[in-house]
Amino acid sequence: MRTSSFPWAALFDWDGVIIDSSSHHEESWERLGREIGKPLPEGHFKRSFGRKNEMIIPEILNWTNEDSEIHHLSLRKEALYREVVAERGVEALPGVRTWLERLRVAGIPCVIGSSTHR
Repeated sequence: MRTSSFPWAALFDWDGVIIDSSSHHEESWERLGREIGKPLPEGHFKRSFGRKNEMIIPEILNWTNEDSEIHHLSLRKEALYREVVAERGVEALPGVRTWLERLRVAGIPCVIGSSTHR
């Protein structure tokens, strides 16, 4: 017995499914490193891909272990990311618009599941 009025729903990640903003994120880390004068270790971006900033900053970049500083740097990185997106724009991956339109026409509710900040 179904408890929902929707027999189906779609749940998907945003980045890598709907858009590919990996280069935008990489650029925002580079800008943050330059801004605060901290080095970015070789291969940092691939090792950190898909992880939360709160883990990347102390464990991969080794910039700080201070919670308030991690929080501040994380928020600044996301602000820089939004600047990069505003400068470059971002496009849906091939086929995404058609796929989302078909889900909408079929009345299938959709939701994003993501580890990113709101």
